Amino acid sequence: MRRCRAAVMDCPGQENGTSLRICILILGIDLSEKMIQEAEEKNADPKIRYEVCGLETYGYPADSFDCVISNLILHYVRDLDEIYGRVYRTLKEDGVFLVNIEHPTFTAGINEDWEYDKNGNPTCWPIDNYFYPGERTTHFGQ
Repeated sequence: MRRCRAAVMDCPGQENGTSLRICILILGIDLSEKMIQEAEEKNADPKIRYEVCGLETYGYPADSFDCVISNLILHYVRDLDEIYGRVYRTLKEDGVFLVNIEHPTFTAGINEDWEYDKNGNPTCWPIDNYFYPGERTTHFGQ
């Protein structure tokens, strides 16, 4: 197995250890200082470097990574073409870009919940605006 340098666009807070075994260096970036702190606490390792920054402000050094992983973040980006170009530039030859995005069933109905029958059993999860391509706003917390 080839050893690699990986960039993770979103903190690897729930790391299962695979990346640590195969990577020479892991870079985790996130806009949230709290997420970076949590990732550092859960995954303290000399191979991992963390940086507080957004996708739009990260430097993307040329020809630097064998793999870039985008974990549940690209649906927040306004200019995807710009980010794709930057990721392409930072990948080494034969590098890969792995993307994980939210399925529209989770974003279509922001405040949806299960519907229940008369006995309290869940019957369905209604989905509104599934095919709506525009911006969606969610307020997390209070």
